[in-house]
Amino acid sequence: MYTHALSWDPFRDVEQWFAEADRAFARARTTSGVGPGINAVATDDTVVLTMQLPGVAQNDLEIGLHEAVMTIAAKRHIPATPLSHTLVREREDFAFRRSVQLPFQVAEDHVEARLKDGVLTITLKRAEADKPRRIAISAA
Repeated sequence: MYTHALSWDPFRDVEQWFAEADRAFARARTTSGVGPGINAVATDDTVVLTMQLPGVAQNDLEIGLHEAVMTIAAKRHIPATPLSHTLVREREDFAFRRSVQLPFQVAEDHVEARLKDGVLTITLKRAEADKPRRIAISAA
């Protein structure tokens, strides 16, 4: 009579599956997984944020600025179609809110937001009070 050691542990397989699922959810919670991705390009005096928002109407978009934090909130509703006519439905309704820490204080009267062809572009200019000052040196 032969006895074989059982090398397969079903609980270990389940633990590995849960670990893989945790890693997948962690990737989904990263910055780009929260909503549509944001591109931010900064110079010394301006920041330009762009975000793709296909199907989002201007009325369903909210942009806020508090100190050096820009907040963008949007929602999209895809009208329902009769199931008998739907062949593929990969675009779903969504709602999200994203905040971006800006590298400087913004002149609130110099903020421009534009939604064109499903792309949101926000241009922000640095506040004069936040710009570095050159200090004159006197010879004394």
